[in-house]
Amino acid sequence: MALNLGLNLSHPDTEDVLVKLKPFWWDRFFSNNYLTHDRPYAGAVEYTQELFNLGAHLVYLTGREQEKMESMTIQNLTRDQFPMDSSQTTLVMKPSGAILDVAHKQNVKPLIHKTGTLLASFENEPLNIMALYRTFPEAMHIFMDSVYSDNPTEPGQNLFRIHSFKKG
Repeated sequence: MALNLGLNLSHPDTEDVLVKLKPFWWDRFFSNNYLTHDRPYAGAVEYTQELFNLGAHLVYLTGREQEKMESMTIQNLTRDQFPMDSSQTTLVMKPSGAILDVAHKQNVKPLIHKTGTLLASFENEPLNIMALYRTFPEAMHIFMDSVYSDNPTEPGQNLFRIHSFKKG
């Protein structure tokens, strides 16, 4: 039931409720106001700190819209103690909500190549991880098996799946 927002999907009124709920949810979820509730995956901060300390250039590639969500995204990364050194980190956000996440993530190839060679990507959306896999076939791609949309995609080969960044 938790995955269905506690709603009984066999109830005749459920579809109407979901249709009415979606605009309310959409307007709020994709805004700075709700980003305060974001929390990192277990072990993610420690993992990125380790990579940063080893000299990796970190690219935070997100489908969040820059104009609506940049300030709180930066606040959250700082609050949660993700590395944010401007010479060794890059935050890449969508310039417009009109751009699909998949297209946005495919279009960053020139920017990523300016920072070095992509070693790995971590993504919780199946469509996006497949786009990254096709765009950067030489890299390792890790699917964060957490909350994701129901947009189907073809399964890829040589992809990895994790539930957290915790060691052991």
